[in-house]
Amino acid sequence: MSSPARKRQRIDDHSLRTSHPVAVEVRSRRAAFLASLDRGVSPPAGRESPPPATTAIEQALQTEAKTETPQNPPISPVIGQLGTQSAATSNCAIFQSPFKLTHIRDLPANANIDTISVRDILGDVMLKEVWLFDFLYDVDWVMQQFDPDIQHIVSVILVHGSWRREDPNKIHIDEACKRYPNVKAVTAYMPEPFGTHHSKGMVLFRRDDLAQVIVHTANMIEQDWRNLSQGVWLSPLLPKLASPVSKETSGVLPAIGSGSRFKRDFMAYLQHYEHRTASLVSQLGQYDFSAIKAALVAHVPAKFDGKETEPSVQLWGWPALKRTLESISSQKLPEQHSDIQSPPHIVCQVSSIASLSEKWIRDTLFAALAETSTPVDISTKNSRTTSSNQARPRYSIVFPTPTEIRTCLDGYAAGASIHCKLQNTQQRKQFEFMKPHLCHWNAELSRSATASNGTSPSPRTGKALRGPAAPHIKTFIRFSDSTAQKTIDWALLTSANLSTQAWGTAAATGSGQVKVSSYELGVLVWPDLFLDGDTSTTSSGGGEEKDKRRRKRRAAMVPTFGSNTPSDAQIRDLLTASPPSLRVGGNREEKREEDSDREEAAAAAAAEAELVIVGLRMPYDLPLTPYSPADQVWSARSSYTEPDRFGGVWNV
Repeated sequence: MSSPARKRQRIDDHSLRTSHPVAVEVRSRRAAFLASLDRGVSPPAGRESPPPATTAIEQALQTEAKTETPQNPPISPVIGQLGTQSAATSNCAIFQSPFKLTHIRDLPANANIDTISVRDILGDVMLKEVWLFDFLYDVDWVMQQFDPDIQHIVSVILVHGSWRREDPNKIHIDEACKRYPNVKAVTAYMPEPFGTHHSKGMVLFRRDDLAQVIVHTANMIEQDWRNLSQGVWLSPLLPKLASPVSKETSGVLPAIGSGSRFKRDFMAYLQHYEHRTASLVSQLGQYDFSAIKAALVAHVPAKFDGKETEPSVQLWGWPALKRTLESISSQKLPEQHSDIQSPPHIVCQVSSIASLSEKWIRDTLFAALAETSTPVDISTKNSRTTSSNQARPRYSIVFPTPTEIRTCLDGYAAGASIHCKLQNTQQRKQFEFMKPHLCHWNAELSRSATASNGTSPSPRTGKALRGPAAPHIKTFIRFSDSTAQKTIDWALLTSANLSTQAWGTAAATGSGQVKVSSYELGVLVWPDLFLDGDTSTTSSGGGEEKDKRRRKRRAAMVPTFGSNTPSDAQIRDLLTASPPSLRVGGNREEKREEDSDREEAAAAAAAEAELVIVGLRMPYDLPLTPYSPADQVWSARSSYTEPDRFGGVWNV
């Protein structure tokens, strides 16, 4: 009897993205074959039931998505994902956004370009073992996301923080796990009474001996992956180390932003679960993280010295973010920061705002976000000091209003995931001092209201096409200036909202003690990470020649809208703004690679490019639209009687 035909492997874009030599070596014989099979297909916008009638604003947004959002040109599945050169920009390498937005079921296809669904992640038939870290689970729904051929054999471990016996989430998870012999629930160590297991991450082990780490913002329930705006960061596929000790025992602390440092910090985070994740820590120790271009910003329940300056001591929450930002050299193109009246702009976009003091927001969170190394003007190499002659950052907080929740795709039901209390005097006082910083999530609604009042709204420079999808994503982004907002210094995708439980208390006077109560996971990226194909170098490595070559090359991160790729206009603007030595020369011969392994060609392109441009997919429109005097934040603990698109009201 002949054996059954083998099912063709579903190809993941990220198996083709990395250019690191180790990953290329592991997959060199498969690369050309995989590239021939891989092609980007946007999932169809299916519906479980007939859609409700859309409002005029939503119809306009859908029309806008169909008519104004340009279709991406065809992109090579390898080089286009990593970085490529074109005839017009022969010394410019382009990288797609390291953050992805999730597919929104009820938005048109043109608003879902370059997005990702949970099925794209868990539907791979090559998965062997999956670790999920989250707050809420619908176990039956999670299992439906796996390929039917492996649904009952893939090992699934669900890590959550619902430890009380009477907790409905724990009861639901435990009962559902009984239906799946291959699924196991693990309860995280929760020492703080007001802390939560709010991390949202995945670790995937595959049958081809590759692994992947994923950090995202969604609960593992259908609603979060259906019509709520979410973000996802996926590591490249990680090969096993050729020798488990060859790169791990040098004794030199890896540089922040390197794959080795990411591994160190992630392992420290996992070890906080103690014996519950011992097998996961053991397995991950066998893998090479050096292809990763990101820094991990993790939070665990802990008390520690927030003023610790010893680099080898692990930090969490806002002290960890502060240390990471201090390591970033914020390199500027000539027109950036030339005007002191246009300071950097830090935008905090969250789905929950806890009860906070003005002092904590200003002196702890905002102060940590303001940290950065001395900016450098890349045309002159002259350092700008971080003292008073450098403009202080401007801060904004993006958060939806009741109208934005009422008119969103899921109506008031989406508001159950979005929180800000306005019930007592202290909470209302907090809202008043935050209001100058507050900006709309769905700018289109406020623009329409402004136009109806006879006032011309400011023109938008970027349309994210996510306004109707209520935000559960959390992002912290520093724009290089608050006027043009053309480039980005750094960006953080995280599960952490605005709370002391997540970020940590202010450092205590004298002892400096900080208390973090919750588990959270975040990933920070910045332009310089993409200058080199190999990010595994430590702070003392690289050599003189490599350092000299690196100093001649510059990187910029730009906000992208409707796709993950920088536009031609953005590329032209940056090339024009670059100093003459970085501009494209007309007599430079374009390098063409005909090697069957296009990953090597992509690595060469990125390594030789004098200007690297990285996209950063935006979840909201630019410029931001501030709250009007009459605007209020959405509060799930308040009642709203105006019907939503389904005819429902919100009563508490």
